[in-house]
Amino acid sequence: MRYASAPFSPDKVYPELAGLCGETDAGNLVYAGVRDTMQQMGWDAAHFGTAQWNPMGHLVAGAQRIVIKPNLVLHRVGELPCSIESLVVHAAVLRPIVDYVLLAARRAGTTPKLAIADTPLQSADFRQLCEENGLLALVTYYREKGIGLDLFDLRFEHAVINDHFLILQRVPLPGDPQGARIVDLAEGSEHFRAGQGKAEFSIQDYDDEATRGNHSGKVQRYKFSQSILDADLVINVAKLKCHAKAGVTLALKNIVGANVSKDYLPHFRSGGPQNGGDEVPKLSWYPRTVRNLRNWFNRNRRPYLAPLHRILKKVAYRVESSRRQLGYETGFGGAWYGNDTLWRTIVDINRILYFADREGCIHDVPQRKVAFFLDGVVGMQGDGPLKGTDLRAGVLACGDDPVEFDACSTYLMGFDPSKVPHIAYWGRAAGLKIGALPQSFDFPGAEQIPAFHEPSGWKGKLRR
Repeated sequence: MRYASAPFSPDKVYPELAGLCGETDAGNLVYAGVRDTMQQMGWDAAHFGTAQWNPMGHLVAGAQRIVIKPNLVLHRVGELPCSIESLVVHAAVLRPIVDYVLLAARRAGTTPKLAIADTPLQSADFRQLCEENGLLALVTYYREKGIGLDLFDLRFEHAVINDHFLILQRVPLPGDPQGARIVDLAEGSEHFRAGQGKAEFSIQDYDDEATRGNHSGKVQRYKFSQSILDADLVINVAKLKCHAKAGVTLALKNIVGANVSKDYLPHFRSGGPQNGGDEVPKLSWYPRTVRNLRNWFNRNRRPYLAPLHRILKKVAYRVESSRRQLGYETGFGGAWYGNDTLWRTIVDINRILYFADREGCIHDVPQRKVAFFLDGVVGMQGDGPLKGTDLRAGVLACGDDPVEFDACSTYLMGFDPSKVPHIAYWGRAAGLKIGALPQSFDFPGAEQIPAFHEPSGWKGKLRR
């Protein structure tokens, strides 16, 4: 199975799409695959195979605002070992999702406001990214047909980098056209722990003081996309990827992109376990030196320093590889299995997605519908979400329970979901629930999916 070319038309005219999709592409197996996942979910099962089939009707009904949130982390950067196909969700997967949303809206006699939106990394070239994965071509296709489909870069800032991720300049961006809203989870945050001193939260390459100011004691603030808070339906389109800090990047992790400013996202606590941190497995002179040098370059962003930064980064990478081969536990910037911070951030963001209303007030019942799709045609193994390698997994999926969705996807990668903290949490959490861990896993053909390599800092910690 391979991604088709724009405009990613269906492989044939399906009965339910007659009058909506005229062009066909017989080689587009991805379109057929996404359609099959909805049929296997049993969505509108009574009408499958007929012109009346409307698999997304139950989701779109009553929805005036719909946001499709794909994983659009970064454009292809020269240093990365992966291709754009494993780096971000491909437009070939988005085309059938949009088509069936439009079908459901037409059946309901409504014209909802529809947008594709995400908060990629600050250094992402959004236009280049959307050209590389076919998204610009897809949006152009719909607009030429007179169909309103917005494409939003939700960031309020763009970081100009060199080819080795040295930030040289920060440029303001318009951001979410609806703005952003501060949501304070206070004592409801997983980061709040009574009696604990001030946590030294950090996020690599960003201002630690800003992060710590937003997450201290009973103050636990996130900066959330107003477009997503306004949505009646959010369609979360995840990528099948490993993640160096979280273990895996799937639906629960993908929604972190609804937070529009990195300063509000704790990724790790500075230091090692011996001093209350989870940045590295052991705080010795070597990780201290690497961190100090990184901070120095971040404070002194000068183009003439780029060659020195490039050399030092290559040296650090080789030293890190050698240390791993010698059996040392390694992991900079929270990129290891002992990270006890990022999973809490992921849980918090999903709590907001489900239970925060448009004003950011938290309720006891869900405030919007959420559905899930997975692009695993080409996945990423190893040190994702950026520095892993391509793996042609040939997996497509959809669902309506994020915990079950992520647990099953993790299982298909060859990993044990109970070993991924932000997935395992929902099996033991009290209070607000968004889903349930499956009791068993039974996937015909699962043995044909190649096992993913674990991230470097998770070796021997994820396998089932």
